[in-house]
Amino acid sequence: MSTTTVAVGAVLRSRVSRAELVRGAVSGLVAGLMFAGATMWFLTSIGKPADTPLLMISTLVKGDGAMMNGTASVPVGLVVHMVLSLAFGMVFAVLTARIRTNGLVAVAGVAYGGLLYVLNFQVLARAAFHTFSMADQPFELVVHLVFGVLLAFALYNSGARSSGRPAATS
Repeated sequence: MSTTTVAVGAVLRSRVSRAELVRGAVSGLVAGLMFAGATMWFLTSIGKPADTPLLMISTLVKGDGAMMNGTASVPVGLVVHMVLSLAFGMVFAVLTARIRTNGLVAVAGVAYGGLLYVLNFQVLARAAFHTFSMADQPFELVVHLVFGVLLAFALYNSGARSSGRPAATS
């Protein structure tokens, strides 16, 4: 199995296999699609247009005023959302490479989803992307937590989780 050394900050170096990075990327894409679908369903259930989240996400590229001036774009929003989901999945795979139990991976997934929510909606949105303050914050928190849990499930039982000890036989 091929491995890649990934520097996380200046302190931690972890050996992460390419397969683990691919697994993180794919899990990020799948979790991102489920995230987008859940958000679109939620908005339609409260009488809002289903494309609103993708229009909002396109403002990351098109500027915060794109929603108001009508230049927000669903295709741009979809591409941005999928690229971010892929990247977040890969980062999670790197960050959890040294965790040896699935239970801790699950806890890390919840924490990671919560951290993404805080960073995206409480820090960046307030500082530069005011469009995101229009989102239903409790729902966004829940869907980000679920995103983290989905990433954790995708990385369960991967080779990085083995203890290196042979299984006990009876």
